[in-house]
Amino acid sequence: MIYTYSNNRTLKYSTPLIDYIKNNNLYSNENLMYTRKYTDGTFSITNPTSNYKNSELVNGYPHFHIPLEIIMNEIEFFINECTMYDNNILIRYGDTHPHKPVPKLGQIRNLVINNSLSSMIGSNATSYFVIGDISIKSLNYFKEKYDLDIEGEKLFIDIVNNNLDQAVKELLDTFNKDALIQIQEFLKKANLDASRFYIESDLYNNQELYKEFKNDPKYKTELKKNGELKYTLQEMMFICSHLKNQRDCLINIIGSNQSEHIKKVNNILLQSNKGLDVRFLSYGMCNNAESNNYEQWSLKIQEYIYHRQIKQLSSYMNHNDFLKALMIINKNDMALDFDDLDKHINDINRFNGFIDSISLADKSAKNVHDTNDLLCKMALVCYNLNRAIEMGNPNMFYRYLLSVANEYESHKDQYKDLSGLYYDFICSGMKRLGYPIFEHKEGKRMVLK
Repeated sequence: MIYTYSNNRTLKYSTPLIDYIKNNNLYSNENLMYTRKYTDGTFSITNPTSNYKNSELVNGYPHFHIPLEIIMNEIEFFINECTMYDNNILIRYGDTHPHKPVPKLGQIRNLVINNSLSSMIGSNATSYFVIGDISIKSLNYFKEKYDLDIEGEKLFIDIVNNNLDQAVKELLDTFNKDALIQIQEFLKKANLDASRFYIESDLYNNQELYKEFKNDPKYKTELKKNGELKYTLQEMMFICSHLKNQRDCLINIIGSNQSEHIKKVNNILLQSNKGLDVRFLSYGMCNNAESNNYEQWSLKIQEYIYHRQIKQLSSYMNHNDFLKALMIINKNDMALDFDDLDKHINDINRFNGFIDSISLADKSAKNVHDTNDLLCKMALVCYNLNRAIEMGNPNMFYRYLLSVANEYESHKDQYKDLSGLYYDFICSGMKRLGYPIFEHKEGKRMVLK
């Protein structure tokens, strides 16, 4: 679930279909659908209105047709990975500490969510894996490792005030670099990308911003007894340091156990009147997932896969792919128990069956004759993609892809000339979920007949 202080999750986006219905039908971001319930197949919305033009009112709801050319332009726009947004969308995730840099199994969830979300957004997304080197636990560990005669609390104060001794600063840089190497090795094993790493202490190079928060009377209750910033204002330091453009958006991926922190930061954002687009993507916690020993927990999951005969394309599923699929088939706010994976086995098998069925499609058939239900449902792809991004829920987009697959599989003979287009479309969809499956040619126009 996405939480915002303004209760507005809307993202401004532009695609051939959306631009067309805004200009031709006066569409204004209502819930969009394709239906045959009262017509021979039309586009409509879920709330009654008479404000639409070039449409037919049916029971108070506007129904309208979209030209085949626009439908095909929309599908090609998606397959060719064109950009829906014209602003930057930043994602903050990771937040491990250098004294325990390798994430626990349960923490993998926020990494996989970032993997999907950044892929869904596309080239406008920038992800920051944050390393929280100013936690007191990390600083006490740092002090002991290098046998320093200074307590973690004092180190914290010196860091945030930019007063750290140069020799100690160099040791801290080494400490953070060692952690970074361990994280990079882990991400490589887990087959996860990291766009950018960010060391939290670097925020305090901006002393002007730091003092702005520290000295402002309205933030007095958000200061520690020693006068330094609490966690809420530390969060604000990251937000204000990275949202340089008023139109940019920041999504913080955070566990649902941090709900009070989310409320506090949202209250500060509301009071600050800065007008920043800041969102918190909250995910359900993972039970029986405390191990940060990759070899140990990956073997356990692989053994489960063998035991339950979980296969994709006739081969046993890889444990990294299993984890990605597990996150995709579940809503983000659902808690997961790694000692009760049987609860998800039917959905995992359905996920793999879906991928198996795609491999059987004739990849060469891309002949479009006229408008049909499959093309119209495919034309809603960017609408559904944007909605899933707005809600911070890759599962929404996955379920949309399943609905398109159901239409295709239920009428295979009718759509045999579109099997290659369908193949490219679904492959593009899975790639946008951060789960690429097959190679397919992009940038090739469909043949209209």
